[in-house]
Amino acid sequence: MKTKLKQFLSDIDEDIVVADGLDNAFVGLANTKDGIVAVYQIDLVVVELMEDKGMTIDEAEEYIDFKISSEYVGPRTPLFLNYIPKEFWKDFSIEDIQ
Repeated sequence: MKTKLKQFLSDIDEDIVVADGLDNAFVGLANTKDGIVAVYQIDLVVVELMEDKGMTIDEAEEYIDFKISSEYVGPRTPLFLNYIPKEFWKDFSIEDIQ
């Protein structure tokens, strides 16, 4: 049975690859040279793993590094985004690092 996300994405392009069990971490789509790919937000993946699998934050981050974001399932492999809120960089100045 398809999840709502899988149904939604298959209506756009049936070849979009989804990360199973991570629907709540889905944030959008990206166009690549190979076609449209699903995009997931890593901090939301962490939350999903902590809530659904009972992992600690460290376990979830390690699991993401070694089992999720490093997996290649073909040219339409999903992307995993590290979201950086504007308040972290909007007042950045090159002088801050010199």
